[in-house]
Amino acid sequence: MFINDVKTSLTNGHIPVIATYIFSWVTSSVGNDPATTADDAFNGQYIATYEKNTAQGLHAMTVVGYNDNIWCDLNGNGIVDAGEKGAFKIANSWGNYWNSGFIWITYDSLCTVSAVPANGTWPTSDRVSGGIFQGSTGYTITV
Repeated sequence: MFINDVKTSLTNGHIPVIATYIFSWVTSSVGNDPATTADDAFNGQYIATYEKNTAQGLHAMTVVGYNDNIWCDLNGNGIVDAGEKGAFKIANSWGNYWNSGFIWITYDSLCTVSAVPANGTWPTSDRVSGGIFQGSTGYTITV
């Protein structure tokens, strides 16, 4: 599923379910884009930035929302770069772990190649080539 497909599914009342290698995730914190207050309530929450190419911990999760204002400084340069905004909200079955049972996943982590400008160690050399959703696929449930 592509980013817009997942957003459309959510908007149309569908519940996307994805598979991922959760123990291969690299996480960070949601940042605070100084140009907007739309992300302030999410500052410091957990966010998955990419999946390492280690295929550990196959796990199914549910996409429950998205926010185009979420920012994570993926390349660590302190600037809001193209590709660093937007994330899906994921519900997990592990209770209140992470953000009270939810975690954000950057839109960029779904891409085969990062859209974020290179800086320092970004993009990483251990990033899985298919994106954070296993097999770049997902399924939707209609309620």
